[in-house]
Amino acid sequence: MTADTINVGLIGYGFAGQVFHAPLLRTTPGLSIAAVDAAGRQLGILLNNLWAGFDPMAIVIGGPALQLGDAFIAPARHVLAADAHAAMLQPPAIRTSHFGAQAVAVGAAALARYRVTRPLDMLHIERETGRGAGARSNGIALSH
Repeated sequence: MTADTINVGLIGYGFAGQVFHAPLLRTTPGLSIAAVDAAGRQLGILLNNLWAGFDPMAIVIGGPALQLGDAFIAPARHVLAADAHAAMLQPPAIRTSHFGAQAVAVGAAALARYRVTRPLDMLHIERETGRGAGARSNGIALSH
């Protein structure tokens, strides 16, 4: 956001706001939706904390917030880049999910599919049933 950018508040986000007002505000040079810009900066702080805690090479952002586009992601990138510059480090790459707004649903479906179709985890089964591969029928455990 530059000094000559005008922050605009968009009250209500119904059909007209979603289809007409927000896209017009996003694409008009010199205008910025104030709440989106502030949320983007907060996302940048969150990404910085994730980066400090886990040190990833890349961070992938997905979900419905991506519908806000670069107006949401750009402030986050700026905050992360500024913090990285202050620490004299290279920030992780910020990427958007291939699935966009559907990323959360696709991830949940993939997790459910994995849980149903994964190969049997023999160690988990042994712990649950109390029967290990090293146990005889009389209950004497064999050492390996």
